[in-house]
Amino acid sequence: MLRANNLSDVISTSAARANIGAGTGDMLKANNLSDVANAATARTNLGAGDMLKANNLSDVANPATARANIGAGVGDMLKTDNLSGIANPATARTNIGAGDMLKANNLSDVTNAATARANIGAGTGDMKGVNNLTDVANAATARANLGAGDMLKSDNLSGLANYTTARSNLGLGALATKTTALYGDIDSTALGTLTDILQNNASKLATPNAIWGAGAQINNNGNVTGSVTLNSQFINQLMTLTGNITLQLPTNQRIGQSGLWWIAQDGTGGRTVSFAGGFSGFNGIFPTVDARPNTYTMIFYFIVNTNLILVSGGPWAA
Repeated sequence: MLRANNLSDVISTSAARANIGAGTGDMLKANNLSDVANAATARTNLGAGDMLKANNLSDVANPATARANIGAGVGDMLKTDNLSGIANPATARTNIGAGDMLKANNLSDVTNAATARANIGAGTGDMKGVNNLTDVANAATARANLGAGDMLKSDNLSGLANYTTARSNLGLGALATKTTALYGDIDSTALGTLTDILQNNASKLATPNAIWGAGAQINNNGNVTGSVTLNSQFINQLMTLTGNITLQLPTNQRIGQSGLWWIAQDGTGGRTVSFAGGFSGFNGIFPTVDARPNTYTMIFYFIVNTNLILVSGGPWAA
């Protein structure tokens, strides 16, 4: 055999082991004692006893004796009890320097409340939240400290320093102080013009000038012939006949409106005026139209409702 072969060239390994006293079943170092024939006997031979570290003392024969042997006592507490097994909590707190107040008591077990407040910087006379600031020593000073100003809600603005400025800041204007608004107090843009009256603009205030102006204006419809539909937006109207006409019910009727229609004959004359349905003459008599050239006929009307207009009138002698 060669030394460099490390006995790999032994013809019979079992005979070789016997020759060097190793025995047929000897253990190998690389097996870390896993090839011990009897682990329990091996532990006894080594004086290791029969408890395993991996068992976490579960293989102790007598737990009570074991606790006594390590000074734990039979009735000692368990970690999982979270100190619930303490015989006397007060004594235990003293032993660990915890004092005698419990968190669950919310400081109700403080020996001296005044001293406790002083110790935490609250002061003897400090306010309580449940009092909603009624225990403030000086309300005005407190408001100033909070930047709340010096007006109270209950004063309903009676504490304003300058009412005019306050109204201006609120955008109220001068009318806010008046019990009666006069013509001069009203913004001119709110007043209705003649056009507003004629167009029945409900968002404008009617003034006497605009009303009388609307009544005085005569709308000139120019030359007309055939079917004619006037616009009742205009109260008084003028038209010149260049042919026979039939008056239809006007547009933009306003119930209760009355006015005058001037009907002029042209230089030829002889034009006739008929009234469509919805018109009615007073006492059933329709106006007579002057047929002479360059003459006028005045027709007065009154709008009873949108389907009935009363008419009356006759020739006007210049």
